[in-house]
Amino acid sequence: MASRYPEKDIFPEGGIDQRDPAGVEWLANVWRPERANRIAVRPGFGQLTQQDCTAEKANVNSSLSSQATGGYSRHLGSYLYNTNFGHRQIISIFQADVQHAQTDVRGWLPVISPSVLVGSSKTAVASIYDLTTGAQWEEPLIIHTSEQCRAVDIPFAHGHFETVGEGPSSVPKDFIKFHYDDSATNAAFKQIGDSVVISIGAYGVWIYHGVDVAKVKQRVLSTANIAPNIFTGAGFTVGTNEAKGVSEGSVLQPVTGVRGLNGEQFAYFTKTEFPRADVAALVKGRMVYALRGVLYFSDVGQPGAIMADNFAEIQTEGKIIALGEHNGQLFAMTETEAHLIQFQQNPRAGDAFANVVNVSHVKISKRTGCVGPRALVETPFGVCWVSSKGVHMAGAQQSVQDLSDPISGYWDAGIVNPATHYYTSSGGGGTKTQPSVIYKHLGVPTCAYEPETESLMVAYDSHVLVYQFRHQAWNIWPLATTLDPTNTTALSANLVSSYLPVTQATTSWPDSTDANNMTGNLVAPPVFSGAEYYSIGNPANLQFGNNFSIEAWGSQDPDASQGYERLISRDDGGNRVFAMCQNDVNGRPYAAIFVGGAFKSAGGINNYADGNWHHYVATHDGQTLKLYVDGALEASAPTGAPMDNDPANWEIGRYAAGGGTDYLEGRCDTVRFYNATLSASEVLRNFNAGKLAHGGTTEPQSRQTINCLEVLSDSLGTYLVGGLLDQTEDGISPLEQSTSYYITELSRGGALDRSCKDEDERKHGWGRYEFSEDPDVLLAFDHGFLWSIEEPLRTFKTDDGAKIIYEFPVYLTCFRPATWPLNFGVLLLQAQRFDVEWNASFSYEGIGVFPESSPYGAWTFIPGTNSFQSAREFIDATEVTSCKLPMFVLRLSALTTASARTDFTVSKAQVVRPGGGVWDRTKVLLWQQQHLYASAVRSSDNRLVSSVEWGYKTGQIGMNEGKELRVRGINTVLETTTSQSSHLYNSFTVSDYKRLSGQFPDYANMIPGNRQQLLTDIIRERMLNGRRVFNSLARWAPVTSPNSIYLIDSPELNSIVTSVSGRGEHISVGLFGYATDKADELSLHRLSIGVLDTGNRRRKGR
Repeated sequence: MASRYPEKDIFPEGGIDQRDPAGVEWLANVWRPERANRIAVRPGFGQLTQQDCTAEKANVNSSLSSQATGGYSRHLGSYLYNTNFGHRQIISIFQADVQHAQTDVRGWLPVISPSVLVGSSKTAVASIYDLTTGAQWEEPLIIHTSEQCRAVDIPFAHGHFETVGEGPSSVPKDFIKFHYDDSATNAAFKQIGDSVVISIGAYGVWIYHGVDVAKVKQRVLSTANIAPNIFTGAGFTVGTNEAKGVSEGSVLQPVTGVRGLNGEQFAYFTKTEFPRADVAALVKGRMVYALRGVLYFSDVGQPGAIMADNFAEIQTEGKIIALGEHNGQLFAMTETEAHLIQFQQNPRAGDAFANVVNVSHVKISKRTGCVGPRALVETPFGVCWVSSKGVHMAGAQQSVQDLSDPISGYWDAGIVNPATHYYTSSGGGGTKTQPSVIYKHLGVPTCAYEPETESLMVAYDSHVLVYQFRHQAWNIWPLATTLDPTNTTALSANLVSSYLPVTQATTSWPDSTDANNMTGNLVAPPVFSGAEYYSIGNPANLQFGNNFSIEAWGSQDPDASQGYERLISRDDGGNRVFAMCQNDVNGRPYAAIFVGGAFKSAGGINNYADGNWHHYVATHDGQTLKLYVDGALEASAPTGAPMDNDPANWEIGRYAAGGGTDYLEGRCDTVRFYNATLSASEVLRNFNAGKLAHGGTTEPQSRQTINCLEVLSDSLGTYLVGGLLDQTEDGISPLEQSTSYYITELSRGGALDRSCKDEDERKHGWGRYEFSEDPDVLLAFDHGFLWSIEEPLRTFKTDDGAKIIYEFPVYLTCFRPATWPLNFGVLLLQAQRFDVEWNASFSYEGIGVFPESSPYGAWTFIPGTNSFQSAREFIDATEVTSCKLPMFVLRLSALTTASARTDFTVSKAQVVRPGGGVWDRTKVLLWQQQHLYASAVRSSDNRLVSSVEWGYKTGQIGMNEGKELRVRGINTVLETTTSQSSHLYNSFTVSDYKRLSGQFPDYANMIPGNRQQLLTDIIRERMLNGRRVFNSLARWAPVTSPNSIYLIDSPELNSIVTSVSGRGEHISVGLFGYATDKADELSLHRLSIGVLDTGNRRRKGR
């Protein structure tokens, strides 16, 4: 665009600078990824994993709720650890409620049963996630047998699990003890060699020697360990629990004091004297521990060896809460002060004296202390930390440098996001909770150093401050979007059919999924005058069972004369399946399904027959039918079973029962069928997506799905650890889930935050044991035997990812030796029978026989739809010793879109009475598997994805010059790759501090401040229509599909000019955008504006 206006460079050479009105006002979610002079929109933080506590216990009921008992209660700290065997791991310490067992029942078998430990204990747990292999290890910080134990205590010390004494009165005892102290709020980490020292205050000091994490360990006691005693007649001999490979934690060990290099000549701290340090640092090969105002120095290379004389008391105001090292110098921080600690080896001769240090210290600041142990990080430039006044650094100059001077207002009034100019009112946004638009120091941040871009990262729960040393520039990375375009389109996942009228012709309701055809007698959709309808038929993909959702927009005339105004129905009078009505005879909406021919309805209480459009959604999860109106839950009803699937047609606009006399008088639009249960947030998203097209108004949409607990970084990656309560897509409230944590990685999954395919490894308690028995009351009990279905030996996904396979082992436990004859004749050839049923959401996949109970030919297996019968011939040997005999493996599957519980029930659990030839019934132990994979309880399939909102706003151009300026056009040289529907690049101008104005060329579906933006095509549409916006024609793919088009050219420098304009004594110019697709990339190489001095002064008072 030719312009007579002289160009002025506005490219941000630095970062945010609040000291000068002409400085950069806003620079968000961008960085300089290399030394070249360009800024780029940062990549997204994609989800790497999500984990919950392995010591949770699954719910006892089968309501499909994901809320488990126990779990994480507080995050104490995380650390990025590089091993010497090529693995990278993230170590996280949590306080948690550890469940003792996988059941709530104590002793359950009379006489011979051990008591099952129940209940829970509060303690700290370590969760170690291996970035290299994707495996996880978790263990509680239990009090080890040797901990705090002196020689005189040996007779009274106990192992973790013991069997003591002899005779029937003696029972096994578990002496496990858990650490717990609520005063511990932080864990501080320091690597020495290939080990990590972890200081947790009241919990003491621990050390982790890196291991190759093999698999998740279930830390609760297995209720299936049911045979600690072997009975022989009236007495018994002492035995042990069944080996599970899980015992006293050995990966993390307490540092309890050892003798060092001079242990024979000098006294060392013992295990009872070793300091329970809050923080530690590695200086000149020594671990330096801080407890209150005292520093303790270990021997070189021996973190557990502290000579009794090797400590120094520092005169401080308050306790030392952070330590850092730079070039052999130690920096110690209290809440208000910073101290430089220098020490050297004792000059006296002899090896022993060489390990004693002489210490001196200097207070280098009395106002810039540190707010927490994890708010300090060591960098090549010095030790950096956060105080209540700013960000500081101390290094070779041995003085404190204030890095945060350009953003000093962040610790006072804050940094304001200029997106507030879009809001119709402060905090607007309808049903969504708006994020704060003022970013300021609140809470205790964590710090990390990213060496590739030489960046200091200061992370709070909702945003990250980024300081790049090479440019001495600050910018801010908000983790929430203030206006999120990702929620302006309806959900496409699990969509099986969608009917949207597009013209006023008879065939104007095509199925956008191309799955089903429509027939019927409809002349002019979407208006129904009381005699028209559409028939979809009865296609296979609309045969729903447990999980489905059906959606429609409808408008009901206030004076409608019809009875039940059906939007969608599947009911021919004889076969009744489903109905969703705008109103019943009283003008109230309702939804109904038929279960076993019985009517189950959810009826609303409000009248929506007002002539306006309303949004209706009916959902079913196999247990509950819900009806939503305009994004909110209107009614619900229990159903307890899947919906019937009788051969009736789906119809729009008519109630087919009784001759089809009830027709719709009004309008219907956008009918969608999903084969999954939409969550409340997903329903709200679809409502917001269609609101503008149905006479409503849009409001600013906010979204934050990452709640940062810790930032971690090294040369190979940057990570955010988040949790503990996961938010919904809209940040409304925590999901009904137990606590968990997730790890996100910068650049993983493209441009979006919290992108996730299936990186959700939560177990939701995994499952639990329940006790049952054979129901045949005519048979006698034999308490010497027990049938059991136990937790899966293996779980895996099918190749297509559609199902998860569970392999459940079935055991028969014999508590005493039993003698059986080989058989009792032709009429009784079987010795054991076990028949079981399960939830219909699980499907039978096969059977396998253990070698111990082979041959396969001795078995009779009869599988049913959701049941299984088994029987085995007599064992060849005449005597069965006390044992736990593996019988067979039952393989079941469940869909990866479903939530269900196995709900095993037993119809036969029997054995032949030894020596008698009579069937006896037995007790049964049943593992009830939790299978929680419905979208409402998983992070998979990008359910929690969020766009990345970037922005740049200049300071006041022409401030205090006393001239009137005119601005015309923003000239940009950029690189970009993106999708057709991008919102990536937009521009605006502001004059004299007024509201924003100008063009928004990439942003076409929001209404800023209740004022419609200029009706211009977005940039991508201009390119697609053949207009040469960039310097060359772009190549797009796939060329055959106009609905999903991506720019496939290699990024190249292109120029674009937007025709924004402004006039005033001072002008501010800005750019903003949203990365809404994983393919989005944008970097800016040059920015300028045309500025003309009019030669006039602005009139006063205008």
